[in-house]
Amino acid sequence: MIRLIKRFVTFLLLFLVSLFAFYLVGNYQGFMDSTLENILFTLKVVAIALVIFSFFGIISVILGAIRFKKPSHLMLLILYGISLLLSIFVIAYSFLITIRF
Repeated sequence: MIRLIKRFVTFLLLFLVSLFAFYLVGNYQGFMDSTLENILFTLKVVAIALVIFSFFGIISVILGAIRFKKPSHLMLLILYGISLLLSIFVIAYSFLITIRF
């Protein structure tokens, strides 16, 4: 179960970073407003999914450390924490940009 969540969080994190870079490049090059709104909507959906799966990943790592009595997945905990903070930042940023449109 931990491997499945780890792979899904990694995929969503890379997808989120690539979409955010695509939004920044599109904003610089003058994409149409409707295209930028579609990218922002996709960013919100991916970021919300990443928050959910990062939270479940943190819970599963903590429960695994308690159950097996050894903190062997410390790097996973750090990855989930960073992805959770990054996705919360992207959600806040996309809502602020949407309000400004």
